[in-house]
Amino acid sequence: MAGLLSASVQDTPVAVIDLETTGLNNAFHRIIELSIVRVEPGRAPNVVLDTLVNPQRRVTATKIHGIYDADVANAPTFNELVPSVLEALSGCIVTAYNAYFDMRFLCSELEQCVDVGMPPYLCLMYLRPLLGLGTRCSLTQACQEHGVPYADAHRAASDAFASAHLWRAYEKQFGDCGISRFRDLASWGRYKFLQSLSSNPVDWQIPETAHCKLNPRASELVLPLVDPDALIGRPEFYEKPKPKRRRRPVRNRPFIAAVAGDSVFAGKTIVLTGSLESFTRPELTEKLEALGAKITSSVSKRTDVVIAGEDPGSKLEKARSLNVEVWDEPTLLERLKAPV
Repeated sequence: MAGLLSASVQDTPVAVIDLETTGLNNAFHRIIELSIVRVEPGRAPNVVLDTLVNPQRRVTATKIHGIYDADVANAPTFNELVPSVLEALSGCIVTAYNAYFDMRFLCSELEQCVDVGMPPYLCLMYLRPLLGLGTRCSLTQACQEHGVPYADAHRAASDAFASAHLWRAYEKQFGDCGISRFRDLASWGRYKFLQSLSSNPVDWQIPETAHCKLNPRASELVLPLVDPDALIGRPEFYEKPKPKRRRRPVRNRPFIAAVAGDSVFAGKTIVLTGSLESFTRPELTEKLEALGAKITSSVSKRTDVVIAGEDPGSKLEKARSLNVEVWDEPTLLERLKAPV
């Protein structure tokens, strides 16, 4: 199967996705927010789908994405969104900044509804070192390095829109690296996303485009949408922040909790040092303890992992002297999104 291998990188439309979920493991958790931005050859990025999703279970991880049970109670289910999702992905190479996380959830949801298989996709975070653009890092850092305006992390439309603009920098680098077709890129490594380039894109009829006023936090623009009905209940979600309130469980919906003992963090003794962009120290401590880790303040031979942010200080030096495993922030985020 040739898939996209013979297709021109510059002439292939791109669908940039980002999503928020009720948790980190797609075996237990569901999508609660989905945004897809299409980048047609020679045209500016366009948000074509942006919606909250009713996960048919309780919403968790609200501290990360700010979404509550009440926000998604009247949103469509993923099953109801499948035609719009397939239309938005049709004919595209799918990309995401952290594609291994996003594609795992997206395909898990699609597999419950239709038989489309894994479409070809690229991971923008892992492409950075592959193309010589920099090290693996957070989306925030990547946007800073490439001068891409970005705010409101963990809002699907904002993250997808910023990633779509990052794609422009990648396109230029493809040319500088002599990559004109996806076959050229596929030979650069053994990543799963490079192997996926032999798959065929989603084939779905796209309706006539329409225009709708959208006010994403990433930009104040009037953007063309694939379907005016795709922007479901979102303008007011972006225009003003939701007041914080207690989460109210949605009744009569199945709820399955992930078991902390199955986590990659379970039973590990971890020391935190330095500052992280994604979490405050108390937030990360609470998250890791919930996943079964033991957080201590000093490094010793009994320490399993040291998580080092900016300005780590002497703890990092001691960890290295004791041959203790050290994770930077991108590695932490990758471990947090790994299956439990």
